[in-house]
Amino acid sequence: MNYTERKISHFKMYKVKKQWLFTGMGFLAMSGTLLFGSVSVKADTTQSTGSSVTTTQVGVTTSDDALNQTTTEPNGTKSDNKLQTTGTDKEGTQVPDDTANSIGSAEPGSTDDAVVSNPATDTASKTDETAETTPTVSTPTTAGTMQRRVMLRKQAAVKQAAPTAATDIPDGDADSATNAKQDYLDYATGEYATAMTNYQTQSDAINTQIAAYQASKDAYDSALADYQNELASFEQDTTSDKTDQKTQLSQTYTVLENQYQQLQTQLATINTAVTVANAAYDEAYATLQTKYEALPQSVQNAGTEIKNYNEAVSDQAASLVAEATTKAYVTALSKDPTTVSTTVNEADSIAKNATEKIIATSDTTSDGSVTATLFGKTYTDTNGDGQITYEDDVIPIVISDLKADLSSITDGNLTSVKGSYPEIVVLFNYLKQVADTSLPYETTDGTVGRVESGEANNGSNVLSQYGSKMASSFSSNYASELLSTIDGTKAQLEATLKNIYGETGNTFDEASFNQTFDDTLKQVAIQIYTDQTDAIISMAENLKSSFDNADAADDSLWQTNTLYVAPTKLAQQLQDAIDTAKQNADTGLATLKTMPASDDFLSLAYSTGDAADGLDTNATINGIWTGLYDTIDWFGTTVSPLMKNLVSISDPNSIKDKDGNVTFSADFVAQHAVVFDAATALANTVTQLVVKSGEITNDLQGVLTDLLTVSGDFAVTQPEKTQLFTTITDEPEAPSVVKSADLVYRDDTDQLTTPTASTTAQDDQTGSAFLTVTSGSGDQPTTDKTSAPAAADNRDAPTHDAAAATLAAKGSMTVATTGMVNRATQTKALLQTGKSTAETIPQKQAAKTLPQTNEHQATTWTLLGLVLLSFLSALGMTSKRRQH
Repeated sequence: MNYTERKISHFKMYKVKKQWLFTGMGFLAMSGTLLFGSVSVKADTTQSTGSSVTTTQVGVTTSDDALNQTTTEPNGTKSDNKLQTTGTDKEGTQVPDDTANSIGSAEPGSTDDAVVSNPATDTASKTDETAETTPTVSTPTTAGTMQRRVMLRKQAAVKQAAPTAATDIPDGDADSATNAKQDYLDYATGEYATAMTNYQTQSDAINTQIAAYQASKDAYDSALADYQNELASFEQDTTSDKTDQKTQLSQTYTVLENQYQQLQTQLATINTAVTVANAAYDEAYATLQTKYEALPQSVQNAGTEIKNYNEAVSDQAASLVAEATTKAYVTALSKDPTTVSTTVNEADSIAKNATEKIIATSDTTSDGSVTATLFGKTYTDTNGDGQITYEDDVIPIVISDLKADLSSITDGNLTSVKGSYPEIVVLFNYLKQVADTSLPYETTDGTVGRVESGEANNGSNVLSQYGSKMASSFSSNYASELLSTIDGTKAQLEATLKNIYGETGNTFDEASFNQTFDDTLKQVAIQIYTDQTDAIISMAENLKSSFDNADAADDSLWQTNTLYVAPTKLAQQLQDAIDTAKQNADTGLATLKTMPASDDFLSLAYSTGDAADGLDTNATINGIWTGLYDTIDWFGTTVSPLMKNLVSISDPNSIKDKDGNVTFSADFVAQHAVVFDAATALANTVTQLVVKSGEITNDLQGVLTDLLTVSGDFAVTQPEKTQLFTTITDEPEAPSVVKSADLVYRDDTDQLTTPTASTTAQDDQTGSAFLTVTSGSGDQPTTDKTSAPAAADNRDAPTHDAAAATLAAKGSMTVATTGMVNRATQTKALLQTGKSTAETIPQKQAAKTLPQTNEHQATTWTLLGLVLLSFLSALGMTSKRRQH
């Protein structure tokens, strides 16, 4: 065959074989279709929970991306191209032509991303800790080198992360630290404080609701118990006619059921309120905690130290009180030891010579011993006579302690003392009672008698010459020393804070501390001023009440004109002094509130005053005390002569013994009781004023605790979460329904019609069907659990459990659908457990919601492909044509 013929022959062969060409192309196409369409995929049997599936990506840097990365030039220098990164790592890996050693990211954004770089880049990443660069790949490396560089990559990722914790804010950045601290303080004292107030208000309301619920539930429980007992007895009796009793029980049931529903509503309301209140507080606390965690670590460390210090400050204050009071006592005793010594000796003589003894109010302890606490110091029954008297059990102890301390002062040994300021007060009070009152005592018939001590004149002389001076000067010196102790708390607190700030690397702000402490001192001083002036004025008002009672009684002895000042004029004079004290107190308080805070604010409020700011000394605590004390103490010049010179000789039935003690008759004491009471009230008021003069405050430990506690802008401590409410779980018990006692359940169609299974099977897309149970005929209830018999119905139907058990025993359940034996068995078991088939429907329908697959689609494509392939194959099997 020549060339032309071969060419023509080739052409003819192509034309002849075109069917095979089409057949081959179709075969390849359908093979690909079958290959991708016949993947075996099955439905997921696990219910979807909405969780996402993490996809692992391997990032490969393209040539364009590589332009944005820092690369190492042959000469070792870096190019200017940089890849700026944020908190989310989106870096890829530059892969060279030789990709055998390349490593991709295992997880996007992870700090464990494996990146391979050359040694030069690694060295640069070590030295330049702040560089925002991404290591790149330039040469293949070994596995060991790659592991080492993976670690370097982790370190670089940590350094490039955005600041999210306390350590991320540089401690040296003063502005950042100040802003974070101020943000925390503003929120703590603002929104969080408001949230705390609101939560407390809600807590009070919830507590009220809980109390009301508990009271209602207690009443309900009691009524329910009675009802249940009566119902049990009712249902056990099957012989008598109980129509009326059942009616009454049904009515009781209705009432209890209503109460039960009301209790359930109350409980739901309370628990809802608890949930809402807790959620609001939790949100505020979480914000506060977040702001605290944003503080620099140095501030948090200081806060921890401050918190520990504040927790122990109460014990520190208690120790300081003991030291301060001892020091104040020694200082006051040392100022005028002669006056104290003379008063002690005179009082000792009076107590030893007294035959009528003053009985102190006593207490009996658990072991049977008798004690008495007088002005803060406790005394015991030393002679075992079952009572505490000044002459036997109190004054001897006071005299012994004071003499020992006076001796120590003389010798210059002040390391330890036995006495105290309360003993000075006891000594003064004893002299006042002896000199200015008729001592009370208990008579044989239980009434109160009165006796004037034979030592009254001696006591009056000691008071006028030594006793009053000792009390006033001692209390003044004592108070001054305590005042200096309070003032000294600033230096103590400042030293503590400086030490804490120095240890934690913080800068101590002197000006801020001064302002914070002065503000706290001002608040404390105003509170002390208010408490002290109120107490002093209250003492005077109580005394005036005694004077008013004496005036109103129209007592002849009280209305005498034989004295220098008539007793009836004392009440008005005292009222004038009280009015002046109130006016000064009001003026002083208003002035103190407007005065600027200072480190001597308490001294100004207590005694020194500040004329420049309008605080006169008469309006200070000491000024108000002095005005009232001078007036009240002067009343003794009237009451003391009244008792010794007039009252003592006015009772014709009084008895005077050889020691000079005058015992008044019972009738005389009853007739002139207001006079005796007024004299006793005067002596007690003067003593109380002496005590108040030396106190500074009635809670010295509390004052010192407040002043020594770190507060204000320095109190940046870990926030404490308050104790939250828990929901109430004490639910009420529902009442039982009234049933007939003589109802007998029988296996009879008249009593119960056998339920049958519906033959309607619903398609659940799995080729299965399920049964529907319906009730029988008559007025019997269905198996639906939502249907309940009426409370008063005498023909109560059997329970679901009982009905199901009966039906199961009969074996009357039928299956209408062919091949559904297993389904019928499940339905029967469901009835035996007392469950409604209505509950099973959602479970069966749930199968419809399972994710569907393309399994049926794959089968369809397979069949279609085989048909098409067969058709194309048939086209290629035609007879070969002869061509020339």
